[in-house]
Amino acid sequence: MENHDNIPGQWTSVEAPHNVNSVRLLESAATPLFEPASTIKHRSVKWAIDDHIPLEDVTLFAGPKKSGKSLTIARLIACFTNNVPFAPGVFVNTDAQGYALLYNGERAKESFASPRCAAAGADMSKVYIRDKIYSLEDVIADIEKAPPNVRLIGIDPLKAFADVAHMSDKRARQLLDKLADIARRNQAAVVIMHHVTLRRPKGAPNVR
Repeated sequence: MENHDNIPGQWTSVEAPHNVNSVRLLESAATPLFEPASTIKHRSVKWAIDDHIPLEDVTLFAGPKKSGKSLTIARLIACFTNNVPFAPGVFVNTDAQGYALLYNGERAKESFASPRCAAAGADMSKVYIRDKIYSLEDVIADIEKAPPNVRLIGIDPLKAFADVAHMSDKRARQLLDKLADIARRNQAAVVIMHHVTLRRPKGAPNVR
């Protein structure tokens, strides 16, 4: 019988007394392949905006073009930096407020992204707007260099940084996991704006 001794974390069969096979997991300092769910440490959700925008996680806003996604991220930036209400009576929790970092993938930031944030009521001294970045991998690398007081990270729109139509589900999960890891480490909210194309049967009227 093949023996896989000295391979960390591998299952192997060994000969037990009376020719009875048994299975054991090789003891190793490496993380085992399988861990019981009882070892998972539960983590409660921390909310920036209760029941809407979590801290330490990724939120995706998806909708067709011209549906107000860029205005929404500008409003959120105002909420995080200047305690502006997201909706009547709906505020960012005090311990989640701070600086905001926006990755602008559309038109010139001085003509659109920055004026939108200012018009929404943001404290512009607490807003960083980054452009001239062309891939989600580069966005992730850039976030790693961000100041520690950033509590909101906005990406608008996703398609400016990733060819999502041709990206495999596996690759998408890998990138989202990296963003979620950053959100947890920085105790920040990551909010992504995503354009969605509404498909319709041939000859059907446009959906708005």
